[in-house]
Formats: sequence, structure tokens, C-alpha cells
Amino acid sequence: MCLPLLAQSLDVSGMGLLLPSIGDDLHATDTALAWVMNANALAFGALLLTAGRVADRIGSRPLLLGGVAGFGVASLLCAFAPGTGWLVAARALQGVASSACFTTSLAVVDATFDERHRPGAIGLWGAVSGAGSAFGPLVAGALADSAGWRWFFVVNVPLCAVAVPVIAILVARGTGAPGPGRTPARSTGSPVGLLALGVGFVAVSLAVGASSGPLARLVPFVIALACAAVLLREHRRHRPVVTPAAVEGPWSQAALAVGFCSTWAFAATIVVGSGLLQDVRGMTPLQAGVTFLAFSGAFALAGAAVGRLVRSAGPGRAMAVAMVVAAAGTLALAALRPSGPLVALVVALAVAGFGQGLAFDASTTASLSRIPGPATAEATGAEQTSRLLGSVLGVAASSAIVVAAGSGSTGAGPRVALLVAAAVTALGAVAARLLSTASASAEGNPGPAQARH
Repeated sequence: MCLPLLAQSLDVSGMGLLLPSIGDDLHATDTALAWVMNANALAFGALLLTAGRVADRIGSRPLLLGGVAGFGVASLLCAFAPGTGWLVAARALQGVASSACFTTSLAVVDATFDERHRPGAIGLWGAVSGAGSAFGPLVAGALADSAGWRWFFVVNVPLCAVAVPVIAILVARGTGAPGPGRTPARSTGSPVGLLALGVGFVAVSLAVGASSGPLARLVPFVIALACAAVLLREHRRHRPVVTPAAVEGPWSQAALAVGFCSTWAFAATIVVGSGLLQDVRGMTPLQAGVTFLAFSGAFALAGAAVGRLVRSAGPGRAMAVAMVVAAAGTLALAALRPSGPLVALVVALAVAGFGQGLAFDASTTASLSRIPGPATAEATGAEQTSRLLGSVLGVAASSAIVVAAGSGSTGAGPRVALLVAAAVTALGAVAARLLSTASASAEGNPGPAQARH
């Protein structure tokens, strides 16, 4: 189950390092590069809930196989893209494929382990994601320096080619599908609501990231409001986009808030940090990739620690602690001078990465806590949708700030973007604590001991 996640995490973490090289080769503007980064996330987020609902009804195995194969094909299209428009389209196809295999891989893990061992299993699942995140910048930098940015996408192909037959052999038919005594969650959602969610994703990204006049922001903002109105109407008609059972766990709301806020900071660190290292400090892509190992390596290590943290402190406290650590690291990055000591930059990246890793795994565990088995894939889809929205807004807002404030020798734009990301992360810590406390009171104040069961 970890091979597809490894390919996706390599792709996500390495893309930020490739943007300067792609821009030089394809003569792309900063806005176009933001779309290269966001096209994947937008398609992923728009279809994720639909994929989770389909997986809960037909089983995880067929959707997982199709998603992995599709991701490999889309990666090849990225490698051979003749221009920015083609690359954006191929990245969107990657997002479509990712939506099919992300929730299904975690649903298989969830179906395999009981409540006691699930946090550790999810921690391992997250550690593999962290390993891909750790090596993504390094692989991207090395390939951009030696063979060109296109070869980075080729790396995904053998991973997918190996994963498809392995999954077909090892994953039993019907895994994750309703069985005896297990009925699928009743789908009350409507295609109209799912369409509004997808259009809303794109509109919000355009409204936040637009860099050419107020009208360019106003029109997508109005569209986003209209989509929100449609979603509210569908909810009032008892046709919510997300099945209620998938988001009614004791820590579901806190997990959604943490997912949104943490990935805003994650995206800002990857995109803005890459420009800061290469454009401001003058590093080569390989040097920047090696430096980013501090961030992504710490992200990977967090997966090994999160299981114990969740068991001892409970999901709510674990998420709050994770977000405080992530906010501190991001704030330190924003405070550093671009020409300051490299060791200080590395330490700040490591702190931010460790906090982000804790937040990723703790919120994933919390989002699945006490969720009925038939709704687990959709619960994962809801959590990842909040993350994708945070990522999309993080990339769009950071790109807009850098364009407006500039990224000259002072690095003013990147520093402001990181400061905004630190503020969003801090708000996530407060939200996680408040929402978890409210849920605990409503549930009869379950403590860490109860969280272990």
C-alpha cells in the first residue's frame, strides 16, 4: 500500500525544487508555475470525496489498481509535455489518478489493523510518505542538475509498474468492500454538490492567487460564494457532499482544521523555500535539495513518534502539540535573513518539518477514530480534501505575495509569505485544542486512556 504513496509524496515534495528549472526551460511566468504546482492539488481535491465514496461501495482494490496505473501514465505525459499548458493538463491527470489511489491505500491499512494497532500502522504509512518527502527534493535537485527536470517524472513510472502487480497479488479481492454484516454508508450526496465543490476549489485558488487587478479576484470570489451557497443548500436538503458518518467522530472537526492549516504552511515552505534557496541564496537545485532534507527528513522521522504521542496524550492534544511545533519552525524561517547562517536555516527547517510530520499523522489518526468501517475511505477523503484546500491556498497566496512584494536580495516576499503561513499554523493549533476540548466535553471527557481503545 505504501508504494503508490511513495510515488505521490516524491512528486509533491520534489515539485517545488523543479519550478525554477521548469520556468527557465518553458519560459513560464510565476503565475503559470503556480498552476503547474496547483493543477495536481485541484484535481485531487475536486474528486477525492467521490473516490472515497466509490471505494466504500465497490471496494478499495479496483480503484487502487486503476489509480496507480493512471498515475504512472500521467507522469509519462508530464515528462514529455511540450509546453506549460500541456504540463498543467498532465499534472491535473496526475491529481485525478491520485484521488483514486490515496484514500484506498489508507482504507486497506484501516481494514487490516484494529483500533489499538492502527495508530502505529498509520504512523508507518505516514513514515513512508515522509520518506518520499525526504528524498523528493534530493531526487528532484539531482535530476534537474544532471539530466533535466523531465526525468523527475520518469521516476514515478517504475514505482507504479512494480506496485500494480504487487497490489493485484497481495490485496485480496473485495478488500474494503461491504461484506457480511457490513453495509455501505448510505450516500445522500448529489452530483451537483460534488461539482460545486470542484468548481469552488478552482475559484478559491484563482481569487487568492490572482495578480492582475481587482476584477480578476472579484469574479472567482463570487463564483466561490455561489458554490458555497449550493453546498449549503444541498446540506439543508439532507444531501451533504460528505456522508455524516464520515465526519462525526469525536476529533473529526479538529482533524479537518489541522489538515487545512498544516498543509498551507507545508505548501508555503516547499514553494517559497525553494525560491529562497535558489533565487535568493543562489543554490543549485541539488544544493537546495540537500538543504531541504532537514525539513523532509524530520517529516519522515515524525511518523515513528506519532503513534506513541497519540496513545499517551490523545488525538486532540497530539494535534495541538504538533501545530505548535510546526508554527514555531515556520516562524523561525520567516524571521531568518536570507543571507544568514545556513545552520540556523537548517535547524528551522527541521523543526518545521517535524511539526508538519506530527500534524499529518496525528490528524490522519484522529480523522479515522471511531468512524464506522464502511465510511473510512470517505473520512480519509474528507480529511485530505481539507488538506488539499490548505495546500491550494498556500501555494496561491504565497505566489501572489512573492509577486507583489518581490523576492530580491532581501527575500521580502518569501519572508512575508512564510510569516502568513506561520500565523495560519498557529490558528490551527488553537482550533485543534478548542475543538478537541469541546468534543471531549460532549463525549463525557474521554482522556488519553480512552483514546487508546
